[in-house]
Amino acid sequence: MFDLTKVPFYHLIDNELEAFAILCVMVAGKNAIVCSGILDQFIEAGQRWYGPEKSPFRLVRKMGRMDTEHYLRTFGMGCYTAKARTIYDLAWEGLDLRLCTVEDLEKIRGIGPKTSRFFVTHTRRDANYAILDTHMLKHLRDMGIRAPKSTPTGATYARLEKAILSFAKQKGLSPAEYDIAIWKLYSGRAHNQCAK
Repeated sequence: MFDLTKVPFYHLIDNELEAFAILCVMVAGKNAIVCSGILDQFIEAGQRWYGPEKSPFRLVRKMGRMDTEHYLRTFGMGCYTAKARTIYDLAWEGLDLRLCTVEDLEKIRGIGPKTSRFFVTHTRRDANYAILDTHMLKHLRDMGIRAPKSTPTGATYARLEKAILSFAKQKGLSPAEYDIAIWKLYSGRAHNQCAK
């Protein structure tokens, strides 16, 4: 459904926004390309069992938490119990995905600053957030900035986010454009290193 090399997705219709929100939950700590395939399988399987449904959130509500977990596990999603709970809670939250804030998203158990910012940054043209995933944290370290290997929270996240936003501005890129450029650079570098 989503070619993650082509983010940001500023013009998604409602059912696509719902699917992208689910994908944002799935990719936390996982490979984005693999998760995109799992999302497609998850929605297709749910529609086969529960009938055609354009809204992924309505589909998840029909499936219930147990079947959501079952399908995530079946298709190889790691941490499927926690991710199923978060996806199920998100589907029932009733958020307006065009207007919700990162704080609104982070009220849902299992959604932290990285996931909330990933969704908002890549679906809204005016978003001014940075996604501190492993690639971005490596980039910060390569730039001489002290950054942890895993996603921080609180004041550390805020400090590093400010640095990334400054780098993006210096390059004349939106936060979303900068994020995808770093993701492509570092995920490609990681792939090339593994191939050696």
